[in-house]
Amino acid sequence: MPTLVSTQTFVQGNVLNADALTNHVIDAKPLATFISGQDAVASPAPADEFLIATAGASPAKKVSLSTLAANLPTGTSAASLAVTGATTLSGALTANGNTTLGDAAADTLTVNATSSFGAPVTVSSDTTLGTAAVASATWARTTTLLTVTKTAHGLTTGNSRYFVFTGTSAVPVTSSILNGTYTVTVTSVDVFTVTVADAGDIVGNVTWYEKALTISSTLTGPLQGNIPINVASVELGTGDEFLFKDVSDSNRLKTTVGAFIKAWANISANPVTVSATYSRTSGSQTMTVTKTAHGFRVDDAAYFTGTGLTSGWYSVVTVANANTFTIVTATTSVQTNVAINWYSHALLAGNNAYSAYGKDSSRVIRVNFTNKPPSADAYILNLSAVKFTSSTNLFTPQVNNIVSNVPSNVLKTVSGFAFVSYDTGGINTETSGEFHFQSIW
Repeated sequence: MPTLVSTQTFVQGNVLNADALTNHVIDAKPLATFISGQDAVASPAPADEFLIATAGASPAKKVSLSTLAANLPTGTSAASLAVTGATTLSGALTANGNTTLGDAAADTLTVNATSSFGAPVTVSSDTTLGTAAVASATWARTTTLLTVTKTAHGLTTGNSRYFVFTGTSAVPVTSSILNGTYTVTVTSVDVFTVTVADAGDIVGNVTWYEKALTISSTLTGPLQGNIPINVASVELGTGDEFLFKDVSDSNRLKTTVGAFIKAWANISANPVTVSATYSRTSGSQTMTVTKTAHGFRVDDAAYFTGTGLTSGWYSVVTVANANTFTIVTATTSVQTNVAINWYSHALLAGNNAYSAYGKDSSRVIRVNFTNKPPSADAYILNLSAVKFTSSTNLFTPQVNNIVSNVPSNVLKTVSGFAFVSYDTGGINTETSGEFHFQSIW
């Protein structure tokens, strides 16, 4: 099957001369079968070669597959290009239009860009990096000082942004060589400056992107560095929250409602008697109390009464389990499964108040915090009595060891505080109503 065709024809009887032979060769052109008739190569190797007609040169030359791939001209485009396998792109990458990275939930994107991130960044789930470009800004350059004018640009001195410059030159690279990340110095609400190289155009337009990051997922790991935050000032309203660093939980950022009020509660003035049993070995001051779901923690304090026990305020020393705890007494006599009582006041509402225990029917109450303040001197208390029906002259509750109703070791500690409320006649045993407290630290 022929693979070449020539415009020179020969018939029987022609005299074969040099011109005819020359034309026969020069005019010869390859037919389609010159390529299609050859054996196919399924996987071209980098060293495989192609014929190529170079611009302005003759004759045709050869080029290897690897050389061809490495020297695609600037601006080469490919429609619906799919790349499989490991791929490395060297130099700047510009992706225009909708860009999808990965096709499965298990896929990850790793960005090693120290100038932008400072460390490798792995992003998964629904993620938006950046916002729409800030446009309608102009610039003018005097040597290395570049001044940007943009109405209400919103930046502050020290902000860092990536700027894209265009100029008046017909050659785009004349201004694009200034593109990069710069730290701004603000001179007014509409003007700021940056320091650039003394190169390229001297006037033009500029755009930049605000560093917004929206992640529709959970952000884990440490958030470090000096992070500028621009927030609006608003009046506080119901349900508003404060952002704070929780030092007790690896400095994680959290929110809280009423950040200045660290603890508060509404406490019923009516005590409920709790009954249990205790045992004590001979010569030991440690009393082991048994009560199903007692609810005590170490350092919680309550007023205990019972056989073989001097009634008074005691702090819990150890908690063996949910049903057993110990206190230390002054006596050492043997006791086995002897009755013991304490007096609980219901927490009707509150936050950071763990429990409240009273002294029998007197309005003397010890409150135990859920989360402890730094020290006994680090918090302030506001106490009030409400909803009482007694006609006696009820005084405001006080943190006070009046008539020795509250000893100093439980009066005001890092674990909690005790208070008394009384009328003109002394401690009032009328138990209706509520006590309210708020604590700040």
